[in-house]
Parts: sequence; C-alpha cells; structure tokens
Amino acid sequence: MAGERILLVDSSAAVQEIGKIALEEAGFRVSTGSNGPTVLAAPETEKFDVIVVDAKADGLDGYLVTRELKAKSGTHTIPVLLLIPEEEAEPRGSQTLRGANGYVLKPFRPAALVGRVNALIEEKAIKEQCDGLLREAAHAFMDKLAEQHIREAAEKRTQLIVERSIQTIVTQLDQQIRQEVGHRMTTLTAEKEEELVRATVREVAQSMVEKLAERKVAEAIQTVLNEVTEKTVKKAADTHIPAQARRLIKESLDAMLPREVGNQVQKSIESAL
Repeated sequence: MAGERILLVDSSAAVQEIGKIALEEAGFRVSTGSNGPTVLAAPETEKFDVIVVDAKADGLDGYLVTRELKAKSGTHTIPVLLLIPEEEAEPRGSQTLRGANGYVLKPFRPAALVGRVNALIEEKAIKEQCDGLLREAAHAFMDKLAEQHIREAAEKRTQLIVERSIQTIVTQLDQQIRQEVGHRMTTLTAEKEEELVRATVREVAQSMVEKLAERKVAEAIQTVLNEVTEKTVKKAADTHIPAQARRLIKESLDAMLPREVGNQVQKSIESAL
C-alpha cells in the first residue's frame, strides 16, 4: 500500500513528528494537527483514508471527534485510530472505543503505528469490496425482480388483451348469429305470409268461381226448362186442351217447375263439389 492520505492529530509535537516520519517512510502522505477541532476543520476531511487522533486531544478529545466523524455522511466510513495514553488503557481486550475502529497505546513503537494503520486500510478496502459486491448483488437482485415484475405485468397485459379480443370476437359472432337468425325468421315469416295470401286468394277465387258456376248453371237450367215448358204446354193446348184447361195446367207447372229447378241445381252443385 502506498500513497494513502493520513491525518495525524496529537497535542504532543514529538508524537506528531515520530508518527509522521514512520508513516511517510511506509509510503503514506501525512498531514498533522494539534487538537480535536483541527480534524473537523481540516480541508477535505473526507479525502483522508485514515484519521489518527489523540484520545486526550485538546479542545475536542478523540472520542468526541470520532462521534462527529461517524455522524456525517461524508466521513462516517473513514477508519479512526485512537492514540490512548498507556496509563489510561483498560484491561487488554476490553478497551472502549466509542465508535473508533482501533487504538494504539502511547508511547508507541513506530512499526506498531504503521502496522495498525495498514490493517485499518486493508479492512476498509475489504469492506468497500464487500459493500461493492453486496451492491452488485442487490442491483442484480433488484434488476431480476424488476424483470420478473415486468414479465408478469406483460403476461397479465397479454392475457388481458387476449381475453378482450376473445370477448370481442364472441360478441361479434353473437351479433352476426342474431342478425342471421333474425333475417331467416323474417324470410320465413314473409314466405308464410305470402303462402297464406296465396291460399286465401285461391280459396276466394275458387269460391267466386263456384258461385259464378252455380249461378250460370241455374240460369241455364231455368232457361231450358222455360223453353221446354212453354213449348210442351203450347203444343198440348193447341191440340187437345181447351183454353181454360191450358191456363190451369200452366199455373200448375209454374208452381212446380221452380222447385224442380232448385232440386236440379242443388244436385248439380253437389256433383261439382
């Protein structure tokens, strides 16, 4: 590792000098400060890769500096290394860091400081790599989920379109069938009406013809009977019967002939039917 930026803050100028020399020899670029507010006031604080701060720094101790750094979105991922006086250290393994990422006891060996800074940088790199993988996995999952939702939505929309198309076709077919049935019923009704009219006309015509034939037959029979009767009566009267007798015979025949004619006409009609 080389070129990472380190901010070293300690109230002791000697500690600053020792730490700076050790870190620069390890390839780091080092900035220094003497009190806590220096950390927060440093230009582009978020550009540092590790911040090393004295737990007992003047103005703002290392714990408060850590809390402020971790509370800000631009600096909350920067590793913080506390420099804790050896006399204030807690039993080994139980040191309270209050949000810091690690600590080194003062006075420290330069190699220990460099080693701890390297470890924090490696941890940060691993964490960033893991975060990147998690983000990629999350993006992939979200993309897959979005794709699935889009596919399901497309399938539902396609199904809806198909169902609507089928319904439209069914409706159109139903209308066509209804129209065809209605047309056929109208045609059948018209044909039935025409047939009924024709039958009625035939019956009326037949009735008129029968009545006309009946009347003509009756007239013809009456004419024939009248002619025959008149000739018979005249002949008989002229030869044998006196005038008074001819008159009586004629009256009798006049009374009898209509009944006879009527009977003959009725028989003729019955024969015709």
